[in-house]
Amino acid sequence: MKLNLKVLFDNPNPDRKDRGWGVSFLLNDSILFDTTEAFEKLKQGLDFFKVDLRKITDVVISHDHWDHAGGLLDFIAAHPASSRLNVYLLPSFSAELKEKVLLTGVSLHINNMPTDIQDGFSLTGEIDATYKGNRKNEQGLVAKGGQGFTLITGCAHPGISRMLKTVLELIGDNAVPLLVAGGFHLMNKDDAEIESVFDELQEMGAEKLGPCHCSGIHAKNICKRMFPDAYIDIRKNGEYNFDL
Repeated sequence: MKLNLKVLFDNPNPDRKDRGWGVSFLLNDSILFDTTEAFEKLKQGLDFFKVDLRKITDVVISHDHWDHAGGLLDFIAAHPASSRLNVYLLPSFSAELKEKVLLTGVSLHINNMPTDIQDGFSLTGEIDATYKGNRKNEQGLVAKGGQGFTLITGCAHPGISRMLKTVLELIGDNAVPLLVAGGFHLMNKDDAEIESVFDELQEMGAEKLGPCHCSGIHAKNICKRMFPDAYIDIRKNGEYNFDL
């Protein structure tokens, strides 16, 4: 299986939120994962890669947070065939967002269990988490091939190690995590905790690590220092290809 990953938007520097905040990935030109804070930022990436919106058939929102779902409704409005879109949210998302999405006419899927969305692509199902005292349950996107799998996350509020462990339990402990990429939520963590997380991911067999967004610049640098051969610089307007 071939995996093409385009980073439509990312900014790992919380001190420069004037540049925009959030993250958005496009997988194999057909699956949109998160929509960043606003469609304006998302559109910059879509235009950069000259994305044909008609090829996008599935939209996954990792969790109900403004910097991941903010561009969703405007993206649906801009899509030339939105009635054929599948949008995947979680039961924990707000009733207001669910209702607004439903009113657009897309096929809305509220999934709390592991779900196949395309050949080779599935969702982890809802993994419970809290953030600043509020419920922030999350789902990850898994791309699986004959050699192994890739896990893409939005913020990893449940813990990136726990999310990878969940996938390994679903697929089988002998499965190879070829890439773990996305937000690892390591901003404001001390060096010892950051290093411990990357050690755990390596111990679980992660061959490539691509922290971005809420991982923070410091954690990205630590990952690069600890595992220079495993580190991938996931960044805005970056394009990456993998054999799975």
